Amino acid sequence: MATITHMHRLALILTLGALPLPLIAQIEGGPVIRREPRDFPALPAPLRSALESRHCQVPQTPGDSQLVNVLSAALRAPDARDWVALCERPLRTDILVFFGGEPSTVDSLPSSPGMTLLAASPAYIIQHLEWYGLDNGVSLEGKGDSLRTVILHEGLEEADSHCCSVVHYWTLKGWLEYPGAD
Repeated sequence: MATITHMHRLALILTLGALPLPLIAQIEGGPVIRREPRDFPALPAPLRSALESRHCQVPQTPGDSQLVNVLSAALRAPDARDWVALCERPLRTDILVFFGGEPSTVDSLPSSPGMTLLAASPAYIIQHLEWYGLDNGVSLEGKGDSLRTVILHEGLEEADSHCCSVVHYWTLKGWLEYPGAD
């Protein structure tokens, strides 16, 4: 039986990197199906164009009949309408956040293949912070306020179907990460 060395792996990665994403991806549960930004009718046209210009494909959960990994959420303020997309390209996966639904106000968070994006309500975030004992002395904006007066808008949950999730929460200081569901 042949042994695959690190050089063999590198050659394989470099070779596969030139192939279209749908040909190389598979996660537990079946092959990953990727959708083009145009397949998301609720996504505003300027954001579709922004994703297409970045050569993004949006991974779908095997066996799920609903489109996932593109969503609208209030990530900066309770009344905001921000858009989020999981963008997969060869050898790179990012979460793209379009604040205010504007292509010019995009933020990028690194991600991994096989993740699913969900909006996390303030109640969900507070509940999980309390479960993990992170509610004592939490200061998101430099104040000693309680969670219920500080967590006022939605967060973004990045879930791995195999184990756990992380909640990304926007503050004036930038993105904070907290444990989500295990």
